[in-house]
Amino acid sequence: MKEINDIFNNYFGLIEDKRNENKIRYTLADILKILIIGVLCGLDKVTEIVDYAKDKKEFLLKEFGIKKVASHSTVERVLSMINTEFLSLILYKINKEYIKNNFEEIHFDGKVIRATEMITKFNKALNIVTAYTETGISLYQETVYEKTNEIPTVQSMLEIIDIKGKIITADALHCQKETARAIVENGGEYLIQLKSNQKNIYEDFKIIYEEEQLTKKILKYMKQ
Repeated sequence: MKEINDIFNNYFGLIEDKRNENKIRYTLADILKILIIGVLCGLDKVTEIVDYAKDKKEFLLKEFGIKKVASHSTVERVLSMINTEFLSLILYKINKEYIKNNFEEIHFDGKVIRATEMITKFNKALNIVTAYTETGISLYQETVYEKTNEIPTVQSMLEIIDIKGKIITADALHCQKETARAIVENGGEYLIQLKSNQKNIYEDFKIIYEEEQLTKKILKYMKQ
């Protein structure tokens, strides 16, 4: 636990704390650590995470040096002050350092958050684009407001995430020249789905596949 706690403290110290220094009772690092621990335990509401933290005071003190647990209103107020894009980058750095690059594949997947359709400030449901390893560890996430916006979002994520020597997978939406180029230029390889609605490239691959199958049949026949 000491290793991950040190990583948390080092990286969370880079995040700007906009609160009045004279009125700070709970450190930003402690608040963020509690939130992450809560999410990893399957909790998704601030109130639930704070209640869980209060029940685990001894554990948090022993393993993470957290002496006091802030109220849910304080946690929500602190979260509203944080630059979420910068926080995402920090969490990516933490993940990358903690798992020590011990993975070979990075999968990109977009999910529609249907519940956001009911929230008036959103015209349409939000999409969360996630880059995760074959072990299921999420490396990085971004939010988009249209399904088609996943394409440039993934392309920008490929510039942020270290993909050198990794195999990148994605669904047919990302069977794009610019996406493939970004992967190769950043030292990765790719395995991307292809559908028949991309007629030209689909027909090209179909010919290649049929020729390969024919060659295999001929070689098999010659060996008989």
